Amino acid sequence: MTVERESDKIHIRVYLSSIKAPALGKQSKQGETQGDPYSWESKESLRKAAIGKRVRVTMEYGRTIQTKEGSDLTMNFGAVFLI
Repeated sequence: MTVERESDKIHIRVYLSSIKAPALGKQSKQGETQGDPYSWESKESLRKAAIGKRVRVTMEYGRTIQTKEGSDLTMNFGAVFLI
């Protein structure tokens, strides 16, 4: 989820902590999905619930992983609350 910080309008990527969601697959041109059942519906439901809303984010932890290209990526995990 991407949130915009109110103070300086910077966009921050927040990965939801404590969530086990269905894995997304690639969606074909025919609308078929290769991922877990209901994965796209789950993502769309969250998007509709949160888009354009004010939220409170509590950062919980971060992980640094290595990408396929060999660079490091820091993933920040947190809880997001609609206010």
